[in-house]
Formats: sequence, structure tokens, C-alpha cells
Amino acid sequence: MTDTPAPTVEIAKPMSFTDKLVGVFSSPGELYENVRQTPPTSSNWVLPTIILIVVGLLQAMNIAYFHPGLVIVCLGLIIMTNTR
Repeated sequence: MTDTPAPTVEIAKPMSFTDKLVGVFSSPGELYENVRQTPPTSSNWVLPTIILIVVGLLQAMNIAYFHPGLVIVCLGLIIMTNTR
């Protein structure tokens, strides 16, 4: 019986969040392979969620500042539907 060496498995180094963000557009195949090979991390979902919340709040503030009539109409509709 011959002893054959076991194949070496190269452990992928986890990418930083900015590398992942840029990698989505520049090299998606490499990014997805890295995500598949590395253990799950909370930065994969926490940071994008925080970014989306901040952008949503900024957009809501933008609409409220530049279109106050629209906010009044929406609030009026909400009040009308809740009083029925």
C-alpha cells in the first residue's frame, strides 16, 4: 500500500467589506468564491443593512425638506384611513 499525500486545501483569506463592495462590480466570480470558502461573518449583512437604513433616512429627509406638500398629503391620507 502506498501512502499518497492528502490534497492540501487552501484556506481563503476573508475579504474586507470594501473589497467585497468593489468586488461585486469588478470581479464577482472571485468574490462569490471567496464568500463560499470563508465562514459566515456578520459584516456580510450588518453593514449593508446599516447603509440602506442611512440612505433611506436621508432620502426621506430630502423628500420632507424639498416637498413638504407631499408629506402633508401623505399624512392626511394616513389620518383619514385610520379614523374610518
